[in-house]
Amino acid sequence: MQNSRSSSEVLKDIALIPLRDVVVFPSTLVPFIIGRGSSIQALEAAMEKNKMIFLSAQMDASLDNPGPSNIYSLGVIAKIIRAIKMDDQNVKVIVEGKTRGRIIEYLSTTPYYQVLAKEIKEIEGDSAETKELLKRFETQPECKF
Repeated sequence: MQNSRSSSEVLKDIALIPLRDVVVFPSTLVPFIIGRGSSIQALEAAMEKNKMIFLSAQMDASLDNPGPSNIYSLGVIAKIIRAIKMDDQNVKVIVEGKTRGRIIEYLSTTPYYQVLAKEIKEIEGDSAETKELLKRFETQPECKF
């Protein structure tokens, strides 16, 4: 097996937007609307930097200002494809999920969340080691499909 450190990359100072009732997955395009001032500031900071943002669901969608303990540590690192200001308070955002990620540490909580996040690499399914493990698994009597 690969060492998890060598298969993960630490992203420094990436802006975070906590999402209500939306989960973004890698390799998907997802539109959503943001209206919190802190989320709009995080979006603007990401647009000025490299258009990459960390998205994670908040545990309780009814909270207007979730704290770090109310935001799931697993999320997705996404690229902002488009942001359209709808009115004075809302912005429609289209993102493309790139890779799964985990929040390691909150670097800042004001004026918006900035986190240290670790990219979680997907395990490649075509390696010889993976094929061997699958072959062993399939030969177990209780594991027949």
